[in-house]
Amino acid sequence: METQAGMKIKKVMMTPELAKAYLDLNTRNRSISQNHVRFLSREMQAGRWKLNGDTICLSKTRLIDGQHRLLAIIDSGMAFPMLVIEELEDEVFDTKDFGKKRSAADVLFIKGETSCTTLAAAAAFVDRYMTGQFEKSKPVYSAVAIEELLEKYGTGLRKSVNFCRKTGTKKLVGNSIMAGLHYIFSNIDQEQSDFFWTSLIGGDGLEKTSPVFVLRERLLSNSMMRHSKLDPKYIAALCVVAWNHMRSGVSVKYIRYTETDSQNFPIAR
Repeated sequence: METQAGMKIKKVMMTPELAKAYLDLNTRNRSISQNHVRFLSREMQAGRWKLNGDTICLSKTRLIDGQHRLLAIIDSGMAFPMLVIEELEDEVFDTKDFGKKRSAADVLFIKGETSCTTLAAAAAFVDRYMTGQFEKSKPVYSAVAIEELLEKYGTGLRKSVNFCRKTGTKKLVGNSIMAGLHYIFSNIDQEQSDFFWTSLIGGDGLEKTSPVFVLRERLLSNSMMRHSKLDPKYIAALCVVAWNHMRSGVSVKYIRYTETDSQNFPIAR
């Protein structure tokens, strides 16, 4: 289709070979993020890539927009339909990518979810735990991937997010970590999970050798630190350790999780 401005819009099946041909016109563009290319490639290979109206943009002489998508096509070895706009003026390059990127939380809000930022982050947290990805660098989840995770964990996870919203965190534990771990613990014992988090946040009726009390004191001290605060992953690990101690019925003086154990994130039991 040709527009009044002379631009040509067409739908093409973008193959790795065609992507290479378009990339030959990639003479001046921003630096390539290999991490983003791999992320897009994984989305394509997982079947989450959709024809959503985003375009590959070209002028008469150069590729203006789409280099990461084209590189991902090549990396994935797959072909997908894409919209291509040709005959743009070179000057429009400086106007690209000014819009705010739609986050997973934005998509969940549009779909009618509540506490969307916490829900999206908690879903990613639970998935990293369930799939053993705490041992790797933090993965990036697309909005589509988060939607798939909610189909998998959603019913219980929504209840956990709501529980944590009502209970509060008093800045002891991040919202998504608390919601994610409440969900994980609840799959083991719902009543004990509620007790663990209510006691940790409220501090009522705890003996000084209780794992929950010792953890609470550690996290209270951390919350008052202005610098050198504990890493969120480390806090999550301490919570799992304290949960396991509580479940075992042992008394403790310290809650320990050695940093060198980070390759083996503790498993809740």
